[in-house]
Amino acid sequence: MDDEFLFCCLSTDEKIQLERELNEENYRYVYELQKNFTVEKNGIRCRKCGKWYPYRKLNFHNKILEAEQYKKFPGITNKYQKAALYFKKTHYYARNKNLLQKYSIQNGISVKEYEFNIMGETLYYAFSTDEQFVATATLKGTIAVQDLVHGETIAKKRMKNTIHAFVFAPDGRTLVYFADGFLWEWDFKTNKTQNLVDCRNMFGDIEDKQHIVCKSLCLDSKKESYIIELSMNEKTILAKSSLDNMEILSERVPYGSAGSHVIYNDENGCYTIPCDGYGLLCDEKLKETERIDIPTISKCLAPTGWAPISCFEITIPNRIFVSSDKKWALLDYFTDVILMRLSDQKIMFYLFDNNGSPAVQMGFIDEETFWYSWRATTYVHRIVEGQNS
Repeated sequence: MDDEFLFCCLSTDEKIQLERELNEENYRYVYELQKNFTVEKNGIRCRKCGKWYPYRKLNFHNKILEAEQYKKFPGITNKYQKAALYFKKTHYYARNKNLLQKYSIQNGISVKEYEFNIMGETLYYAFSTDEQFVATATLKGTIAVQDLVHGETIAKKRMKNTIHAFVFAPDGRTLVYFADGFLWEWDFKTNKTQNLVDCRNMFGDIEDKQHIVCKSLCLDSKKESYIIELSMNEKTILAKSSLDNMEILSERVPYGSAGSHVIYNDENGCYTIPCDGYGLLCDEKLKETERIDIPTISKCLAPTGWAPISCFEITIPNRIFVSSDKKWALLDYFTDVILMRLSDQKIMFYLFDNNGSPAVQMGFIDEETFWYSWRATTYVHRIVEGQNS
């Protein structure tokens, strides 16, 4: 995705000089030409012709849609303190600096139950399905397992490479993670580690296999197997592992972007795969069951003092979440989230702000309710049919 600078009402001489300056990587002239713009609340306007450039617009089904018309949610919204990392119907976990906190939801109000210290610079989290343990990892490659009730550290492990793809086994007593081209299982109570699968063999006879990237790792608890998404040298593989067996489900060139991930819905056995311009819903064998169109988001970024005004498009969401009844979809573009009704592919809600705040965690709680963390708050939306439909 290449950024393009925003210009308006340029003369032929200005265009020629601009091309020459950009070829020489001189951007002073860009700032000079952009003095014709006025920065307003929801966009940028040309002083010469009055043309309006909104900060965001949606390109969907060959129509240009104004983002502002989808900003009001058609349903009921509850707000809870702190940004949740993991959310259930009756409680959630959030982080406050170096503290992990548990909140219960009582009569629509969040109440803090307890908190305990976690490692500084923690970036990645995984919770066991029975919520007895939490695993945290830092960017430098230290991973820790702690008791969720007492906060006691059960074990720590230091790895050479960064660990960010890990998940608890179905029984919650071991941790499965990807590192150095292998899928490993760590019994954190006895501190014993065993190799489950050599993932390097899936990429054939090529060199430098240590640089395989694990884009996502998730658990299929019903079948006690792990879905792993690997990428290297413009090749992406989606595979399923059960103990010492690895089945390749799909092998293809990248379907999305470097930041896109496959999501597996454990309730209905549905995979969601972001592609360029569309999204796929697939069954457990990765057979396509439904294809949905993906809105393209056109963004216009205001000057920041060190960067000029630029425009670009996002054609691929990072993740796609679907409700258990496959009626609703959440399209996660990192700084933008779109709620879509799948029956007619109608956009129902568009979450964004012009400061680029990310929505890091999100998902569906049930068939009519979804949640996301936005800045320092957790939002829970219950969809009400008939409004804005």
